Amino acid sequence: MELNFSKTITKSGVPLWVLALPESKTVAAGVLIKAGTRDEVWPKEAGIAHALEHMFLQGTENFPTQRQLAEYIEEVGGRINAWTWKEMTFYYSQVPADYSKRSVHLLSEQLKKSLLPEEKIPTEMKNIVQEIWRSRDNPENLANQLSDGLVYGKHPLSKNTLGLEKSVLAFTRNDFITFKERYYNPANYVFVVAGNITREEALKLFDEYFPEEAKLKQNTRPTQELDIVNERKLVKKKEIEQVHMFLSATTGKASEEETKYIEFFKDMIAGGLSYPLFQEVRDKLGLCYESWADETKWSD
Repeated sequence: MELNFSKTITKSGVPLWVLALPESKTVAAGVLIKAGTRDEVWPKEAGIAHALEHMFLQGTENFPTQRQLAEYIEEVGGRINAWTWKEMTFYYSQVPADYSKRSVHLLSEQLKKSLLPEEKIPTEMKNIVQEIWRSRDNPENLANQLSDGLVYGKHPLSKNTLGLEKSVLAFTRNDFITFKERYYNPANYVFVVAGNITREEALKLFDEYFPEEAKLKQNTRPTQELDIVNERKLVKKKEIEQVHMFLSATTGKASEEETKYIEFFKDMIAGGLSYPLFQEVRDKLGLCYESWADETKWSD
């Protein structure tokens, strides 16, 4: 099936990517913010990009509570969520195709009219601390975090997206407002829509709910070189039944042609059960239950 994937620009100057799937019964809409863990001032702001994502689900001017906000999407059978990563944050919802307007409407509410209620901050920050503890209890997640620390060293990409317990528990409403005002503006937005919707319909919705012009400058990050050493090893002992091992290496900038080849290589060795990594490590040798390869593209 040929995919109808297109890019256009809204009246506000924000790029809008549309994947039209006429046979689909749903529509998913999202806004990617070009700001993430890398943009935090550590240690004071450690984890604030992720924590702000949580607070954007705690109510808006027209949906004052977390429950009311979620019900607006869930009462029609949809779902709402968000995630934060090193260089971006993404807010999205998926709804039946007949309710596509609700999805974009709620994104507008979250990004422009969030209340960031003071009384909800202590409770929600405790929830994030639980999330930090959960990540440490997950050997694969912990090994991944330790691997990032070794590979990136003092580079901002080594930072844990969940932040530090001390900083998270100390966040105030003013801290969230400061970070929001620094990065949350149309100059740092990318709109994405996929499902049973046309490019024209999607453009009309985003023009209606995000009419503000992208007047401010985009978030640009200075390239920061890594202090590469020939060999780095770390063994962390933890009371579990298995050993979790990561072999990691840096590549190049996400925009470089050579970096794109790594993704093909990753798929060549670990694309499924018949591929070399699974066949050698599990099927022939029986060394582990799961093996996989991944690749992440960062700006520098």
